[in-house]
Amino acid sequence: MEFSLQTLLILLISFISLFFSFFWLSTLYFEEPFMHKGNKKLKRFPMVSIIVPAYNEEDSIADTLKSLFTLDYPKDKLEIIVVANNCKDKTVEIVRQFKQVRLIETPISGKARAQNLGIKHAKGEIVVVADADLVVTKDSLLRLLPYFEDPQIAEVVPAVKVYKPQNFLQNVQRYEYITSAFIKQLLAGWGAMFLAPGAFNAYRKSIIQKIGGFDEHTLTEDLEMATRLLRIGYKVTSNIDAHVSVRAPMTLAAFHTQRIRWNRGFIEVVSKHREILFNLKYGLFGILLPLSILVPVLLTTVMAVGLVQLVSFICDFAFLISFADVKLMLANLLPKGLLYINTMLVVPTIVVLVAGIYIYTKANKHLKERWTNPLAAFTFIVLYPMWLTFYWLLAFVLHLTKAKKTWRGSVRW
Repeated sequence: MEFSLQTLLILLISFISLFFSFFWLSTLYFEEPFMHKGNKKLKRFPMVSIIVPAYNEEDSIADTLKSLFTLDYPKDKLEIIVVANNCKDKTVEIVRQFKQVRLIETPISGKARAQNLGIKHAKGEIVVVADADLVVTKDSLLRLLPYFEDPQIAEVVPAVKVYKPQNFLQNVQRYEYITSAFIKQLLAGWGAMFLAPGAFNAYRKSIIQKIGGFDEHTLTEDLEMATRLLRIGYKVTSNIDAHVSVRAPMTLAAFHTQRIRWNRGFIEVVSKHREILFNLKYGLFGILLPLSILVPVLLTTVMAVGLVQLVSFICDFAFLISFADVKLMLANLLPKGLLYINTMLVVPTIVVLVAGIYIYTKANKHLKERWTNPLAAFTFIVLYPMWLTFYWLLAFVLHLTKAKKTWRGSVRW
C-alpha cells in the first residue's frame, strides 16, 4: 500500500472514530449500573435562591415563574429573584405581578452580569441559575441538592430536554438534547463533566463568590464556570433524573445565532484555559476538553466521505445495470465495484452509526423518552453532525477574525 498523505489522514480519522466509539460504549458499560444511584433523600433543607436573568422575555417569563412555584421545596427556604437586564419589552411589568418574586432591574446588558448581580443579592446558601424560558419538574431541586453534602461539589446540573417540540427543527434538537444529557451523565462518572448548559444549574454560592463569579466577557459563561471549577479542583456533577425543559429555537435564524454563540463560546473557553489541554495533571478532563472540538469534525468527515463513496457506488451500479445483463453485472461489476469502496472509511462509518444508535437507545431508556418522528431521528444520526461541523468551522473563523460577538438575535425562539 502506498502511504500518501491522504492515506495517513484516513487512517488517523478511522482510528480516532473507532477509538471513541469503543470508549463511549465501554464507559456506558461501566457507568450504567450506577447511573441512578445518586438519588438520596435530603437530610436538611438549605436556603436556596433561584436567579432568573431576563432580557426581553415577555413571551415566556410568566410560564417560567409559574413552573418554579410548583417546585416541591419548603417555601420559607426558597426565594426567586428575577434580574431584568436592560429589558425593552413588558418583562418587568409581568414580573411585578408576581408578589413572591424579588425583581432587580439593571440598565446593563449581559446574562453573566445579571447572574453576578443576582448572586450578590441572594440570601441562599445554594444558588440556582434558571433560564427565563424554563419548565421544571417539581422534584428537580430535591434531586440536585443532596449532592452538596460533599463539600467539594461546587455545581450540579440536571438533564435538559426540549419543551414540547412543535416543528421539525425542534424535533431534531429533541434527539440532540436527550443524547447530550446522557453523555453528560457518563462524563460525570469520570469526573470530567464540563458540558454544563445553564438551564437550571445549582451552585454552592460561597465557592462562586470565592472565585470571582461568572466571567462577564465570554459567550458561554456556564461552560466557562464548569471548566474553571474543575481546573481549580472542585467537582461538577449531574443528575440524569432531575429533568427540566427549555424552548429550543424554532427557526433557522434563531438556531444559527444560538450555535454560533455556543461554539464561539466553547472556543473562547478552550483558549482561556489552554493549560488544561492534553495535560495529564487534569486526568481525562484534560484530554476530553480539546477533543470535544476535534472529534466531531473528524467523525463527521469520516461519515461524510464514507457515505458519499457508498452512495456514489450504488448510483453508478444502478446506472450501469440498466444497460447490461443482470447476471453479468452481479458476476463482474459488483465484486470489482466493491474494491473501490474504501473500507478504512466505510467500516468506521458503520461502527459510528451503530454505536450512536445504541447509545441513543440507552439515553431514551434512562431519560424515559421514546423514539418519535423517524425522519427527525434519521436527520439527527446521519445529517445533523455534518451540519453542526459547519458551525464549528464558522465559529473558528469568527473567533480568529475577532468578529463582533452576538449573544442573542432578534428572532423568534
